[in-house]
Amino acid sequence: MKNVLISFFAVVLLANTSGCADPAFSSSTKNDMKQIGMYYVSHTVTHGAPPASKEEFVEKTPEAKEIVESGDYVIQWGYDIDGDDRTNRSSMVLAYHKDVPELGGFVTLADASAKVVTKEEFASMSKAGE
Repeated sequence: MKNVLISFFAVVLLANTSGCADPAFSSSTKNDMKQIGMYYVSHTVTHGAPPASKEEFVEKTPEAKEIVESGDYVIQWGYDIDGDDRTNRSSMVLAYHKDVPELGGFVTLADASAKVVTKEEFASMSKAGE
């Protein structure tokens, strides 16, 4: 029994440290992506304009600081979610995990929703501000 428990814990430890679960697909990334969308929309509504930079976003939306400064996410600054191109918001990438271009994973769309895309889907999607 002792050997079984040791083997079990070794497998659990190995799985948690070997990169088996890519962060671009994790539930915490999904939550972060939803929060980025929510904070971006809130910032735009509250200040009458989208955040122009990471520094402005963190200064005016301090609750987003930990997520934004983690270095795990790419955010398209300055995209006006209430601008002329409102019809495209449900397919326009506003933010994504840094691994998405190579592996696929969660993205935040300009309508503030989060979804999983493949790397091929990501490559063909419009990016906010481009």
